[in-house]
Amino acid sequence: METRMTALENRFDTILPTLATKADVKALELKLAESSAQLELKLAESSAQLELKLAESSAQHQTSLNRLEIKLLDIIHREIKTVKQELQQEIKAVCQKIDSNNWRMIVWMTTVVMTGFAGVFYIARYVPAG
Repeated sequence: METRMTALENRFDTILPTLATKADVKALELKLAESSAQLELKLAESSAQLELKLAESSAQHQTSLNRLEIKLLDIIHREIKTVKQELQQEIKAVCQKIDSNNWRMIVWMTTVVMTGFAGVFYIARYVPAG
């Protein structure tokens, strides 16, 4: 019978069911339950270890990000300060040019007004009416 079952198993690539007692099934169920419990325990331990590693890694990355943020803020503040100083210098130069042009305009207006008064005075004094 054994050789016949083996021949059938090899021939059809299947495993033929064998007769098992209730005790055998119960023993297999107990082994399966133990294996399942052990597997759940190992999974819980692995999960806890992974969560711990993840928390440590997250803390390290957060610290690294905080350092980078501080460095970037420092660089940005320095750049803003430099740009501010350059802008203040340019504004000062433009203000000086505006003041210079204002004085030139005042000089020219004064010259034109004085020339106009001189012309009116000359005409009123030396040009005969009529």
